[in-house]
Amino acid sequence: MPKEEEKKEEEKKLKFILARHCRRYAFLLAIIIIFFGYLFLILPENRKLLENKMKKQELEAAFQEKREEINSIKNEVVDYENLSPDLKEKINKILPKSKDFPNLYLQLGEISRESGLFLKSVQVEEKKEKVEGLPKNVGLLEIRLKLEGGDYASFKEFLNKLETNLRLFDVTSINFPPDLKSFGLTMRTYYFK
Repeated sequence: MPKEEEKKEEEKKLKFILARHCRRYAFLLAIIIIFFGYLFLILPENRKLLENKMKKQELEAAFQEKREEINSIKNEVVDYENLSPDLKEKINKILPKSKDFPNLYLQLGEISRESGLFLKSVQVEEKKEKVEGLPKNVGLLEIRLKLEGGDYASFKEFLNKLETNLRLFDVTSINFPPDLKSFGLTMRTYYFK
């Protein structure tokens, strides 16, 4: 019997120790559960929430930027509509609403004739790739000319007439041989898409 009593005594001591420390263990277990719950459940969701808030702010900023761009375009359209017909015509000659190849050939032929040069060949190529600094709604045409006849003064006169022409032309390269009998010219012009 003493063994049974000893076992009962040990069980009482163990129950007493467990009862005494049970609150501590329960508190420690609750802390561990809360820590891991925060670490694996709440923290990832909080990160997702912060990421979504940042994405929302970025999208709102982009939306506001687009809205301002649309309002700016609307204001420009109103300003354009209020222009006189003569001014609208000049603007259309400076930056045509299309590629307008026939008018382009006529202008180049007229300028070369007035300068005393013969327009031997014209090659026009539309540039599809995006050009830095060029608005999205403006297209680019690259023009290669070969002019003959005349002399250096005639060629200089041709360049002056290009410069004062209503349609925009940007000369990108000039080639001429030592005999000055022919001239090669590469330039760009623009149009609304």
